[in-house]
Amino acid sequence: MSNLVLITRANFLLLTIVIVAAGLSASFYAHEVFNPFDAFLVLIGALLTHMAVNVFNNYFDYRSKIDARTNKTPFSGGVDILVEGKMKPSLAFGVGLLCLIGAAVIGAYFLTRLFYPLLPILLYGLVAICLYTPVLSKIHALSEIVAGTGFGLMGLGAYLTQARLLDATGIAVFVPVSILVGLLLFLNEFPDVEADKAAGRRHVVILFG
Repeated sequence: MSNLVLITRANFLLLTIVIVAAGLSASFYAHEVFNPFDAFLVLIGALLTHMAVNVFNNYFDYRSKIDARTNKTPFSGGVDILVEGKMKPSLAFGVGLLCLIGAAVIGAYFLTRLFYPLLPILLYGLVAICLYTPVLSKIHALSEIVAGTGFGLMGLGAYLTQARLLDATGIAVFVPVSILVGLLLFLNEFPDVEADKAAGRRHVVILFG
């Protein structure tokens, strides 16, 4: 169990809870709607999504040897669970895949309730989860944008599952969350800059540092 907590970076999942709560609160404020069952499902789906991102990030960082080069801090540097052999890489990949499948099932449920505009949000999330570490993080200055907007869309998605429409209030959730998460990632990139550069990443700190 402790290995699962480490590989999913469970200590960072509070961010997802706060973002989903922001989306749900905004929908209640603007439209006075709250469906407890849908709220529970969207929270579980969001947590599974975040866990999948964390696990795949750890897996691909292990494959690229980044985790062997970084200095570990509470907020950066990854975890040593794969480097130290406490979990097999294949098992870690399997955990990430299960989290992704679980999130996809919940996403499919919501698509039957509100096909558009949830479909592009879910497709964006799928691409971000699968390609962020191995591909997107190596494209100039895209890391912060993808991470920020990914979490911003998580908040917007929570809003949409309750409000069932896209309006200014939903956008008011998306924009600040996207900016704040992008800035949070930016700050966390400084300690790992040399290891990231060696692995071919091209985030903002590397480009302008």
